[in-house]
Amino acid sequence: MRRLVLLLILLTTPTLAQQPTAVRLTTDGHLKQRPAWSPDGKSLLFTRHQGATIFLFVLTPEDKTERRLTMGKDPEFDAKQHAFYYARVIEIPTPRWTAYDAKYFGVQMPKEVPMTITERAYTSPIWYTPAK
Repeated sequence: MRRLVLLLILLTTPTLAQQPTAVRLTTDGHLKQRPAWSPDGKSLLFTRHQGATIFLFVLTPEDKTERRLTMGKDPEFDAKQHAFYYARVIEIPTPRWTAYDAKYFGVQMPKEVPMTITERAYTSPIWYTPAK
């Protein structure tokens, strides 16, 4: 299921034991998607749609400061050269179903049972061919 975050990013505690609290962090009117907490829980990474471009931002919830991490253009782009672009991503560790089951049933899982999973993905390459 695809999660959309429209003008509101939920401030949730990344642990299973606590109840989440919703707090409005952004009010700029741009569409945000794919929020992900840093491993220490102090920063929130998300994408922001600005026109036809999608940028990656990091937000510090305490003071609501945002910092853009990606640029809309490759500074080394040469329109005369062939090129390709793709993105690789590694998600922060998130609870597996085993963690949810352990919490729900109030049991301790054996040490060899993984409790988190780190998803990995990459986009299809986008090829650029110079005009002739």
